[in-house]
Amino acid sequence: LSEIQEVHIEHTSKCNLLCPKCARVVDGKKNPELPLKTLDLSDYENTFSKSLCRQIKHLYFCGNYGDPAAASNFLDCVEFLRKQGVPRISVFSNGSLQTAKWWQQLAKILNQPKDFVNFSIDGLEDTNHLYRKNSHWNSIIENVSSFIKSGGQARWDWLVFEHNKHQIEQARRLSQQLGF
Repeated sequence: LSEIQEVHIEHTSKCNLLCPKCARVVDGKKNPELPLKTLDLSDYENTFSKSLCRQIKHLYFCGNYGDPAAASNFLDCVEFLRKQGVPRISVFSNGSLQTAKWWQQLAKILNQPKDFVNFSIDGLEDTNHLYRKNSHWNSIIENVSSFIKSGGQARWDWLVFEHNKHQIEQARRLSQQLGF
Protein backbone atom coordinates (compact mmCIF):
# COMPACT_ATOMS: atom_id res chain seq x y z
CA LEU A 1 0.00 0.00 0.00
CA SER A 2 2.81 2.41 0.82
CA GLU A 3 4.25 2.05 -2.71
CA ILE A 4 1.12 3.11 -4.62
CA GLN A 5 1.83 6.30 -6.55
CA GLU A 6 -0.44 6.05 -9.57
CA VAL A 7 -4.05 4.88 -9.73
CA HIS A 8 -6.32 4.19 -12.68
CA ILE A 9 -10.04 4.11 -11.87
CA GLU A 10 -12.82 2.77 -14.04
CA HIS A 11 -15.57 4.86 -12.45
CA THR A 12 -18.38 3.48 -14.60
CA SER A 13 -19.15 1.07 -17.41
CA LYS A 14 -21.76 3.47 -18.81
CA CYS A 15 -21.19 5.37 -22.04
CA ASN A 16 -23.33 7.06 -24.66
CA LEU A 17 -21.23 5.83 -27.58
CA LEU A 18 -20.91 2.55 -29.47
CA CYS A 19 -17.38 2.76 -30.85
CA PRO A 20 -16.72 -0.38 -32.94
CA LYS A 21 -13.45 -1.45 -31.26
CA CYS A 22 -14.55 -0.71 -27.68
CA ALA A 23 -14.78 -3.59 -25.20
CA ARG A 24 -18.28 -2.34 -24.39
CA VAL A 25 -19.48 -3.07 -27.94
CA VAL A 26 -20.28 -6.39 -29.63
CA ASP A 27 -21.80 -6.43 -33.14
CA GLY A 28 -22.63 -2.73 -32.94
CA LYS A 29 -24.53 -3.02 -29.65
CA LYS A 30 -23.72 -2.76 -25.96
CA ASN A 31 -21.91 -5.89 -24.80
CA PRO A 32 -24.57 -7.90 -22.95
CA GLU A 33 -21.88 -9.49 -20.76
CA LEU A 34 -20.78 -6.12 -19.36
CA PRO A 35 -22.94 -5.01 -16.44
CA LEU A 36 -23.74 -1.30 -16.22
CA LYS A 37 -22.19 -0.24 -12.91
CA THR A 38 -20.89 2.95 -11.34
CA LEU A 39 -18.76 3.39 -8.23
CA ASP A 40 -20.45 5.22 -5.35
CA LEU A 41 -18.98 8.03 -3.32
CA SER A 42 -18.87 5.57 -0.40
CA ASP A 43 -16.52 3.37 -2.47
CA TYR A 44 -14.07 6.28 -2.59
CA GLU A 45 -14.57 7.18 1.07
CA ASN A 46 -13.85 3.56 2.09
CA THR A 47 -10.78 3.23 -0.15
CA PHE A 48 -9.01 6.59 -0.35
CA SER A 49 -7.75 7.78 3.02
CA LYS A 50 -6.01 11.15 3.27
CA SER A 51 -2.66 9.41 3.74
CA LEU A 52 -3.13 7.28 0.62
CA CYS A 53 -4.28 10.28 -1.43
CA ARG A 54 -1.26 12.34 -0.39
CA GLN A 55 1.17 9.68 -1.62
CA ILE A 56 -0.59 9.30 -4.98
CA LYS A 57 1.22 11.30 -7.66
CA HIS A 58 -1.32 10.80 -10.44
CA LEU A 59 -4.86 9.48 -10.46
CA TYR A 60 -6.64 9.07 -13.75
CA PHE A 61 -10.04 8.05 -15.06
CA CYS A 62 -9.33 6.49 -18.44
CA GLY A 63 -12.69 5.02 -19.32
CA ASN A 64 -11.71 1.75 -20.96
CA TYR A 65 -15.19 0.42 -20.22
CA GLY A 66 -17.18 3.62 -19.89
CA ASP A 67 -17.01 7.39 -19.99
CA PRO A 68 -16.64 8.98 -16.53
CA ALA A 69 -18.97 11.80 -17.61
CA ALA A 70 -21.78 9.23 -17.98
CA ALA A 71 -22.00 8.91 -14.19
CA SER A 72 -24.25 11.34 -12.36
CA ASN A 73 -22.00 11.28 -9.26
CA PHE A 74 -18.66 11.81 -10.99
CA LEU A 75 -18.14 15.44 -9.91
CA ASP A 76 -18.76 14.55 -6.26
CA CYS A 77 -16.25 11.70 -6.42
CA VAL A 78 -13.53 13.78 -8.11
CA GLU A 79 -14.11 16.61 -5.63
CA PHE A 80 -13.73 14.13 -2.76
CA LEU A 81 -10.40 12.89 -4.13
CA ARG A 82 -9.14 16.44 -4.57
CA LYS A 83 -10.12 17.35 -0.98
CA GLN A 84 -8.35 14.20 0.22
CA GLY A 85 -5.13 15.52 -1.27
CA VAL A 86 -4.68 13.88 -4.69
CA PRO A 87 -2.35 16.39 -6.44
CA ARG A 88 -2.88 15.39 -10.09
CA ILE A 89 -6.08 14.12 -11.70
CA SER A 90 -6.74 13.45 -15.36
CA VAL A 91 -9.94 12.40 -17.07
CA PHE A 92 -10.50 10.82 -20.48
CA SER A 93 -13.86 11.49 -22.14
CA ASN A 94 -15.54 11.68 -25.52
CA GLY A 95 -16.84 15.09 -24.45
CA SER A 96 -20.38 14.70 -25.75
CA LEU A 97 -22.00 13.98 -22.40
CA GLN A 98 -23.28 16.41 -19.75
CA THR A 99 -23.82 20.15 -20.06
CA ALA A 100 -21.55 23.16 -20.43
CA LYS A 101 -22.26 23.98 -16.76
CA TRP A 102 -21.15 20.50 -15.70
CA TRP A 103 -17.86 20.95 -17.60
CA GLN A 104 -17.38 24.36 -15.92
CA GLN A 105 -17.73 22.64 -12.55
CA LEU A 106 -15.20 19.97 -13.52
CA ALA A 107 -12.73 22.69 -14.58
CA LYS A 108 -13.04 24.28 -11.13
CA ILE A 109 -12.22 20.95 -9.46
CA LEU A 110 -9.36 20.12 -11.83
CA ASN A 111 -7.55 23.33 -10.98
CA GLN A 112 -3.99 22.12 -10.44
CA PRO A 113 -1.27 22.78 -13.06
CA LYS A 114 -0.93 19.14 -14.16
CA ASP A 115 -4.65 18.27 -14.15
CA PHE A 116 -6.27 17.79 -17.55
CA VAL A 117 -9.12 16.30 -19.51
CA ASN A 118 -8.20 14.27 -22.56
CA PHE A 119 -11.01 14.63 -25.10
CA SER A 120 -11.19 11.69 -27.50
CA ILE A 121 -12.34 13.30 -30.75
CA ASP A 122 -11.55 11.35 -33.90
CA GLY A 123 -12.41 13.75 -36.67
CA LEU A 124 -14.23 16.96 -37.38
CA GLU A 125 -17.96 17.56 -37.62
CA ASP A 126 -18.37 15.38 -40.71
CA THR A 127 -16.15 12.47 -39.60
CA ASN A 128 -15.96 12.16 -35.78
CA HIS A 129 -19.24 10.24 -35.61
CA LEU A 130 -17.99 7.60 -38.06
CA TYR A 131 -15.99 5.90 -35.29
CA ARG A 132 -17.42 7.64 -32.22
CA LYS A 133 -20.92 6.31 -32.95
CA ASN A 134 -23.72 8.41 -31.37
CA SER A 135 -21.45 11.38 -30.62
CA HIS A 136 -22.79 14.89 -31.16
CA TRP A 137 -20.31 17.39 -32.57
CA ASN A 138 -22.07 20.53 -31.33
CA SER A 139 -22.24 19.16 -27.78
CA ILE A 140 -18.55 18.25 -27.90
CA ILE A 141 -17.49 21.72 -29.04
CA GLU A 142 -19.78 23.42 -26.50
CA ASN A 143 -18.47 21.24 -23.65
CA VAL A 144 -14.82 21.56 -24.65
CA SER A 145 -15.18 25.34 -24.96
CA SER A 146 -16.89 25.58 -21.58
CA PHE A 147 -14.20 23.50 -19.89
CA ILE A 148 -11.32 25.47 -21.41
CA LYS A 149 -12.92 28.90 -20.85
CA SER A 150 -13.43 27.93 -17.20
CA GLY A 151 -9.70 27.37 -16.78
CA GLY A 152 -9.49 23.65 -17.53
CA GLN A 153 -6.45 22.20 -19.28
CA ALA A 154 -7.57 20.14 -22.28
CA ARG A 155 -5.86 17.74 -24.66
CA TRP A 156 -7.27 16.47 -27.96
CA ASP A 157 -6.70 12.77 -28.57
CA TRP A 158 -7.23 11.76 -32.21
CA LEU A 159 -7.25 8.25 -33.60
CA VAL A 160 -6.15 8.44 -37.22
CA PHE A 161 -8.30 6.56 -39.73
CA GLU A 162 -8.54 6.63 -43.52
CA HIS A 163 -11.72 8.69 -43.20
CA ASN A 164 -10.16 11.43 -41.05
CA LYS A 165 -6.44 11.58 -41.84
CA HIS A 166 -6.98 14.38 -44.36
CA GLN A 167 -8.35 16.58 -41.53
CA ILE A 168 -5.38 16.48 -39.17
CA GLU A 169 -4.02 19.94 -40.02
CA GLN A 170 -7.48 21.51 -39.97
CA ALA A 171 -8.08 19.89 -36.56
CA ARG A 172 -4.73 21.19 -35.31
CA ARG A 173 -5.79 24.74 -36.22
CA LEU A 174 -9.20 24.24 -34.57
CA SER A 175 -7.55 22.89 -31.44
CA GLN A 176 -5.44 26.03 -31.17
CA GLN A 177 -8.49 28.25 -31.70
CA LEU A 178 -10.38 26.40 -28.95
CA GLY A 179 -7.42 26.60 -26.55
CA PHE A 180 -6.30 22.98 -26.33
